[in-house]
Amino acid sequence: MNLRSIFGIVATLFILACDNELSINAEWQDITVVYGILDPTQDTNFIRIERGYLGSEPARNSYDKPDSLYYDENEITVTLYWYEINNGNRGNLVDSSELRPDYNIRNLNSDGPFTTEAYRIYPIISPDIPVSSQYEYELIIDKNDGGPQVTASTRVLEGFDLRRPARLGGIYEYQGLLSWDNESKNKNIYLYQPRFYFYYKEYNLDTKESEMKEIMYRFQNVERKGGITDYEVKFSDNNAFYAALA
Repeated sequence: MNLRSIFGIVATLFILACDNELSINAEWQDITVVYGILDPTQDTNFIRIERGYLGSEPARNSYDKPDSLYYDENEITVTLYWYEINNGNRGNLVDSSELRPDYNIRNLNSDGPFTTEAYRIYPIISPDIPVSSQYEYELIIDKNDGGPQVTASTRVLEGFDLRRPARLGGIYEYQGLLSWDNESKNKNIYLYQPRFYFYYKEYNLDTKESEMKEIMYRFQNVERKGGITDYEVKFSDNNAFYAALA
């Protein structure tokens, strides 16, 4: 067998192996999408559950169809479990609560491409469901038609220790350097997005009226690397700081 014949066989195998490897228009599948953030400073947190899909039609054909975005109440059962944390690991089950959808808790903008009909969100209301860094949370979605169970789990992040700017009385004296550490906390944080908020009062000499305003400056992302626990971010010089506020 010469080199040309070998090349021909390899090329044929490659073509056969790649044939239909990716099917753009696959059969319909019931895919569940879950969004949620647990913030212990809030009285109410929210879980959003939607239906993803694969089909033969463009996605834009389903924007205005509620059953293409949401599960009916009778289709799924949503339960939140919370566990103790012992030595960094999940411990005993503390309690559980079935979450029920709320259709009116948020005001929606109906000008977008997606339908707001039948929009629902699942509230987690404290103190009935405590949101705390003491617990690990697991969300379980059971599909009542016997479909595959969906699970998601998370822990609540604690605060961090701010080192700079230093606090003098009730005021933080900022000199262009922001630094903090998480030596004993937040082992699972890998990326920070610091933001600087500058608040000021604007006074109108003609009308004698004043108005509080704010400017937000977004620093570059700060990534955790290796065993690092101390972080800092700063303006390269004072001119950059004042230019951001201008």
